[in-house]
Amino acid sequence: MLNPTCPDLLRAIIANMDEVVLPQLEGPHALSAGKNIKLLLAHVIYRLEHEGESLATDNAEKRSVLATLTERAGASELRARLDGIPDAGRYVRVEDLAVEAIRLRELAVDASLYVHHNAATLGAAATAECLGPLRAQLRAQLDRDSAAVSHLSPAEIYDHKGV
Repeated sequence: MLNPTCPDLLRAIIANMDEVVLPQLEGPHALSAGKNIKLLLAHVIYRLEHEGESLATDNAEKRSVLATLTERAGASELRARLDGIPDAGRYVRVEDLAVEAIRLRELAVDASLYVHHNAATLGAAATAECLGPLRAQLRAQLDRDSAAVSHLSPAEIYDHKGV
């Protein structure tokens, strides 16, 4: 789980726009462009927080309506097309995944401590067997988390003067 969340990062950008950038802008066109940037960022925040759930609800409703329609209308070719569209399933909110991630992370720490405290009883081989997969999973998590920023180069962020 990455912290801060994407909506939190965008809210920080909006706050920076309000506190630092907009007061420095001169002229109606520059101010309008700055305010439009804030509006677009707010729109992205809304989509990040609501779009997945809306799509999942829309898809489920549409699938149900189309199933009923094709059955009542005897449209077997259309029903076959509907049946050929994979169901993406239930939408899981990022917030729910984050809560799960926190609880699993806490459990992973407790499990690691348990194994370390019982290493003498478990023996070296069993201790390694228990901790090896946990370490591999944590390494994979770190790799995924670092990918969120590792693709950025300083040239993409700073101007030619390094500012």
